[in-house]
Amino acid sequence: EQSYAQILADLKTAQSVYKSEFFAYPYGHYADHAVDAVRDAGFEAAFSTVERNAVPGDEIFLIPRYTVLSPMKDSDYLKLIAKAD
Repeated sequence: EQSYAQILADLKTAQSVYKSEFFAYPYGHYADHAVDAVRDAGFEAAFSTVERNAVPGDEIFLIPRYTVLSPMKDSDYLKLIAKAD
């Protein structure tokens, strides 16, 4: 819900305190201008919460990932890994 300028300023402040190459969108929520702000803040890649395997050609600032919960039963984790194959 924040503007591009607000997001960019927040990300640059965070980067000045703790430099990171990667970003994960909070709760997987993002808008196009937020993706632009992440890129412009100097991150090299970012992760969404779209649950599927990453494939060549995916947008580097919207890399999909599977959700791992804590705590998570071993059987649920094994199902998640099997789904990722």
